[in-house]
Amino acid sequence: MSEISGIIRAEGLSPAEAEALEALLDVYDRTRARNQALEDYYEGDVMVKDVGVSILPPEADVHVDLSCDWARKSVTALANLVRFDGFVFEGGERDAGLDATMARCNFGAAFSRNRVGMFKKGCMFATVNSAGGRASVRFHSADSGAAIMDVADERMGSGFVIADSRRTDWSPRRAVPVQVNLHLPGNRVAIRRVDRARWAAEHVATPPGRPMMVPFAYCPTDTKPLGCSRITGQVRDLVDDVLRLRLALVLSTAFYAVPMRAILGLSDAMYDKLANSKWGAYINPMMLATSDKGGRVPTLQQLPSNSPEALIRLIESDAKLFSGSTGVPLNSLGIVQDNPSSAEAIAESRKDLTDEAESLIAEQLVPSMRELALLVMAVESNTEVDGLSDAQLSVMPKFANPAMPSMSARTDAAMKIASVDEGFAGTDVFYEMVGFDQATIARVRSEKQRAQAVDAIAALNATDIEPEASDGGEGL
Repeated sequence: MSEISGIIRAEGLSPAEAEALEALLDVYDRTRARNQALEDYYEGDVMVKDVGVSILPPEADVHVDLSCDWARKSVTALANLVRFDGFVFEGGERDAGLDATMARCNFGAAFSRNRVGMFKKGCMFATVNSAGGRASVRFHSADSGAAIMDVADERMGSGFVIADSRRTDWSPRRAVPVQVNLHLPGNRVAIRRVDRARWAAEHVATPPGRPMMVPFAYCPTDTKPLGCSRITGQVRDLVDDVLRLRLALVLSTAFYAVPMRAILGLSDAMYDKLANSKWGAYINPMMLATSDKGGRVPTLQQLPSNSPEALIRLIESDAKLFSGSTGVPLNSLGIVQDNPSSAEAIAESRKDLTDEAESLIAEQLVPSMRELALLVMAVESNTEVDGLSDAQLSVMPKFANPAMPSMSARTDAAMKIASVDEGFAGTDVFYEMVGFDQATIARVRSEKQRAQAVDAIAALNATDIEPEASDGGEGL
């Protein structure tokens, strides 16, 4: 990797650390071409691929720019169903250090920005750093880091991320990596660039037993523990096919709009005149011709053109295959049905996506997010993970229900539950379902307590307290 060449010879890097870093760089280099190809499909920057039967001859001066965003749709359709709502503890407790770190790092927004990378490339990483006893969290895509899993312990064994890139004196026009963080169990090595080819390593002790780097993987397997991309081989093939069909559709539409005509029996003079103005002859509403000496007149013929309808049906067929492969509903791909779908039909069309999102959250994201929270609290508490309190160890991440992604759907569900359970309304869970964050919930509770206190004082002031009757003596 030329951008960080020479980093394994950084000053202060031990042989074991250099060996671990070299293995990670090998993984990074081997996946760069694949990640760039996935990025091209996601951004719609792929060209029409020839299948051996060229539609346009080399001499044809035709320029058509085409793109297809189906690969992007396969990613965002699922990513939009994964929404992080914060951390919860048993007994409704809070952890001040974790709350402060989340606010300081804008944790929720950072996760939302980077979750797309997890579905594009198969994984993303979260690193926990410490400065002055305060934790910070950063998310990284597979474009700026790599990891090797510890299969025996089923956790990350080592990883690195490009922590900072800047323009320098030796690279004034393009930002280059100037700091790489190597994460090992109990050790974080900050490798900073001294000049174009020299690096220096600085060691920072971390809680033992695990690196301060957590992977978030989509559909990991035994052979691919860091996940798989949503932009699968079938998705890429269908995108290629649609691009070819769209090119054929553009050309077919052009020929269909301007079909070929043939005029037979022209004189030389008429032929020369029409040959010099073919387009004018086509759009002229009237064509005048005289007969020749034998009394014959020119004949006009129009050759039939192929209708683009067949190509449109082929694109719809590819859309159905794509929908079946990814779970993305057809209406999200621009295929509009003749009869409007009912609310139940729309919900059923999204069932595959919501089921996949629920499985992903429960099996992959919750364990990874919980481990991340434990590392943050360990740094904030200046202890090991095993040294955290029972309340801290009870931390669990909370995600929005994928089946109810909108605010109106969650509010409707909360109101229906409250209608059959009177004690549910007004609880923290109720307010969280309707979309209130913890700060808003605290304000609501404070306002309710203030209103109750005002009502209580008003009730006391309105109560008439009659004085006790005094003992009256007998009159003289």
